[in-house]
Amino acid sequence: MRCAERMMRAVGIGAVFTPPPLRGRGYASAMIGALLDGERAAGTDVAYLFSDIHPTFYERLGFVALPSRTISLRADALPARRLAITAVEDADWSAIRRCFDALDNRRPISFKRTPLVWDWLRTASRISRTDGQRIALIVRQARTARAYVLGRRFPKLDAFALDEYGYTGEEGFDAVAPLIRSAAGDLRKVTGWLPPDVARPAIPRGAVKKRKNGITMIALLSGPARAAWRKTASAILADDADRCWSTDHI
Repeated sequence: MRCAERMMRAVGIGAVFTPPPLRGRGYASAMIGALLDGERAAGTDVAYLFSDIHPTFYERLGFVALPSRTISLRADALPARRLAITAVEDADWSAIRRCFDALDNRRPISFKRTPLVWDWLRTASRISRTDGQRIALIVRQARTARAYVLGRRFPKLDAFALDEYGYTGEEGFDAVAPLIRSAAGDLRKVTGWLPPDVARPAIPRGAVKKRKNGITMIALLSGPARAAWRKTASAILADDADRCWSTDHI
């Protein structure tokens, strides 16, 4: 995890589950506590998770809930422009990564994307799954990605779920909204996690509300992490923008 100019070692908790007949005995709390103690001893700076239950459970274990919200807007509220939009191909992913990094480097806090994460995104974009028809579109200029969008179409819900977008330069910024409209196609609504603060100005504000699942939470395990949090906590907690893309929740 990058915090300002400092890189911190982070560990993610992917799932916590106790069979219903065995709940209420403290097993999950004991296991998470043991994990945090071990990571703290190993020099890990931050632990994180995306809570799908009430955050209070994790707050009792030392986690802090970060702003986690959804945005919803009408697809026809997005401007339409004639752009050279094409489906993302395998050869485009290095350009998409450069486009992502150009925007991501402006964020105060973000996860560092390893090659494994990019491989997962590339593979997922080619696989048809039950969680919607995946869409990956790009606006190119020469070999450079000016803008791209990743998401999923849900025709039965009449909605396009926006997972992530990126851009470089003013041309890319101006291309984001019409690119999302093109991805939505004939669907009426665009919805998704509220984009991080540096990316939000590229799309209309829409209707914003608190998210009930996938809530980003962090636990500060090291002295440097706690010091960095003290400097940035007030600004982070006062902001309504997410610190993550939904594609970080994998």
